[in-house]
Amino acid sequence: MLSASPMNCLEKGYGTRPQGHCRKEGIQCYHYMAVTGKKVWYIAALILGKGFTYRKIEWDEELIGRLISIEDNFWNNHVVKGIILPPDGSKACDEVIRQYFHTARKASAIKLVGFDEKLRRCEEILGFIAELTEEQKQIEQEVKLFMQDNELASSEAFRVSWKNIDSTKLDAKRIKEERPELLDGKGAISVLTEISTAPWRYLTGKPCSGLPSRM
Repeated sequence: MLSASPMNCLEKGYGTRPQGHCRKEGIQCYHYMAVTGKKVWYIAALILGKGFTYRKIEWDEELIGRLISIEDNFWNNHVVKGIILPPDGSKACDEVIRQYFHTARKASAIKLVGFDEKLRRCEEILGFIAELTEEQKQIEQEVKLFMQDNELASSEAFRVSWKNIDSTKLDAKRIKEERPELLDGKGAISVLTEISTAPWRYLTGKPCSGLPSRM
């Protein structure tokens, strides 16, 4: 029975990368199994608030052994020693570097050694990004032109949304000019400006799959 074994639950919506998220959740489940000794774990997902699916994850001696080895190396050789892991391009790595070196020493300089090729590659990548961004915008414009004033369009593979979003924004300049007494903290600020935007979103509802079988 499902209730007899631990379960991880998550929710998936449009605009996510289900396969990548499931691999991450799957690794977490193997970690929990290593910690608790449980031989079976379940991972469940609610898709778009409607569809429900789950997967059974069974003990994998080889994978869990490698995971324990990786975690042991991370703890003893990096956390305990205070040594940063090699950069991997992740947001988490950005945050760690920012925390370690959050302030630059004024007027300090060092010689940049061994990075010329990587920086040339970085410039090349930036060029690719600019080209791909332009291509992306062109495709979005073509789809929007095809949709005209329709809010939704769908095919067997994609569901496209181009919705107006009505929101409220505080107009501080107008308040200062017309109702300065509201800025003294004694009354509620009630002068608001209505704005409307039409953001682009292409949506896909492919099922969550791709749990890791090996690391």
